[in-house]
Amino acid sequence: MKMNKRKKNNLENENVKCKMNIKLTDEISLLIEPNGKKAKYIFKRNGNEYFENYGEKPSSLTIKTNIGKEIVKSLDPENELKKEILIKRFDEFKENAQKLFEKNIKTEKLNKENEKKRKKESLELKKTEAGNFYKDIDMPLIWIKSLIGWLTAGEEINILQSFLAYCCQVIFGLPISIIYVGDGSTGKDHIKKTAFTMIPEYFIIMEKLVSEAAIFRRSQQNPYFYDGKIVDYGDLGGENSHEETENSKALMKELQSDAYLNKPILVQFEGEWIPRDLELIGKPALTYTTVPNYCFDDQDKSRSIFISPRIDNQQSFEKRYRILGFKGETFNKLKMYQNEVKKIKDIVCHLRDIFRTPEGDMKIEIINPYIEVIMDMFKDSPTFKRDISKYENILKVICALNYYKKTVYEHNGRKVIYVSLEDLQLFLSLLNENIDGIKLNISPKALNILKDLQNNFDVWVNNGNIAEEGFTVADYHELGSIKLQKRSIYTYFKELRDLGSIKINHKEGPLNFYVLSDDVDFEQNTLDFNDIDREEIISEAGEEIKEFLDEDSPIDGLNINNHHDDIEVPPWN
Repeated sequence: MKMNKRKKNNLENENVKCKMNIKLTDEISLLIEPNGKKAKYIFKRNGNEYFENYGEKPSSLTIKTNIGKEIVKSLDPENELKKEILIKRFDEFKENAQKLFEKNIKTEKLNKENEKKRKKESLELKKTEAGNFYKDIDMPLIWIKSLIGWLTAGEEINILQSFLAYCCQVIFGLPISIIYVGDGSTGKDHIKKTAFTMIPEYFIIMEKLVSEAAIFRRSQQNPYFYDGKIVDYGDLGGENSHEETENSKALMKELQSDAYLNKPILVQFEGEWIPRDLELIGKPALTYTTVPNYCFDDQDKSRSIFISPRIDNQQSFEKRYRILGFKGETFNKLKMYQNEVKKIKDIVCHLRDIFRTPEGDMKIEIINPYIEVIMDMFKDSPTFKRDISKYENILKVICALNYYKKTVYEHNGRKVIYVSLEDLQLFLSLLNENIDGIKLNISPKALNILKDLQNNFDVWVNNGNIAEEGFTVADYHELGSIKLQKRSIYTYFKELRDLGSIKINHKEGPLNFYVLSDDVDFEQNTLDFNDIDREEIISEAGEEIKEFLDEDSPIDGLNINNHHDDIEVPPWN
């Protein structure tokens, strides 16, 4: 089948969205799409796809391949051409198709480069606009927390803490894993997803029950695939989900610690299992939701922070749900504030550019002269080394968010800013509710139950609700102010038993009767900001820090629970 000039010109000019359609007959057309170094062939009859296959580039096609046979049906529909004539026409087709295929590849490459350039220019503009907007905001962390109040009913602190931990990865490349723990339908996923609305999508990878084989394929595409990313494993609802992801979670934890992973695994290739090296480079941060009855290992506890949904916010939730359902004035205000929240992603990218080079090196270092305060907070924690690092990094994110209030100093040839007492006040008030649980290395809900028991055990005994010999899981389920499923209470009781704060006094059949052990002393977190070794700091950090320390002072009444003047208080708060 010879192609006339008009058809050939149409063929060469037709390049819509980097796709070329070749008209084989009045009814049949062929679309050839580049697919890596090969091609995807889509045959259409009257515009409707009827055959699709992947194969070599057009110049390498033969009549005997499935694709070649399908082309021949159009070149010789009546099967009446001599073999040499058919081969000649087939070669003509391949020659023309190959020219267009090569042109198409170049056009596709150019389009990708242009699109990449356009996106980069758009992102740079958005980051610049975000920076100009952000530098004029007073108390930016309070502003962010106040905006979050419009997105939730009572979960502002949990969402804000999640956001700050994720920012450790995005801004500094310092991963902190977050595990959300709670009974079903308590709002774990809501906290995570709301925090994600303030993190640029580029840094989030969704992985659902990912296998070693899938991770291997990722490593073949790009060994840096997980570097600097927040890897979301979704909902690991129980033991089965954890078992299915145990190997891949172990890989992520090793990669998070060492920034390099090389492991021999067996992969299937052409029907046979062959050994291959799984190699990954970089540091991911892992996050997922789960239920309380899973037993976390020491690595999970030391690398992660645990966040549990509140269970005392039902009235606030119901009021928010009811008011927004009317689609009235408050609903319109919510839409307005949701648009404000969208700016936070660009602000995060803007701050990343301020503190890091495109290669990931730090342009501005953050020095914390109040590190002794952090060390004193976690001195009794069984995982104090990692706790100090995790929570100081969150403090440094707070400092970074306050960047436009900072003076940039020169120190040993490097640009630095210092953590201030204002940053520290916000940090301490953020952790205020859960600091005791962090020190004891128990989950937030276990801490809540322990404090509830300490406050009410004697009252229950005096009222005759329980005997002095102890209380059961069923007793607490009925009397406790922390309303949970019995299975979850049993899990948290086990945490408290391992801690030594409750113990089994006696048993009656299958029932355990618990009593409080020696009280765990919850110290009042009154920290002396001046209890630092100024001489040591000045000798190490230089004389310029002396002026900073002399001028630095706490702000009266500053607390993360303050509301920003520029944001209206939601009616459900």
